[in-house]
Amino acid sequence: LEDGGGRRRQQTLVNALCIRQLRPQPTNTGPWLMFAPIKKARLKLLLEKGTELGAGRFIPVVTDRTDSGSIRDCSGDRNHEKFCSQILQAAEQCERLTVPILSSHLNDAWVILHPNGLH
Repeated sequence: LEDGGGRRRQQTLVNALCIRQLRPQPTNTGPWLMFAPIKKARLKLLLEKGTELGAGRFIPVVTDRTDSGSIRDCSGDRNHEKFCSQILQAAEQCERLTVPILSSHLNDAWVILHPNGLH
């Protein structure tokens, strides 16, 4: 295989067998974190710390004062993948077995009208 720079590198395929499960796989039942989209650097920190604290789902909520650029940052396909990747990295870093879900954004009127949450 070539690495794009003209250098050749070797790739090894490894098969692994689980002999003993150290702890059971928990269900993802953590609290949901609903937040108004914020600037990208702060959003990364929010996702990281929320994951470390056990959030089960992240739900951006668009309010009257939400910056439209923040909405695009959360909902764009490329950015959504990037934020999901950051959540996965945070889960791996804190050795969490579940990965929180990043939902698409809701508006604040929906949240007020549905106080029991999403189903």
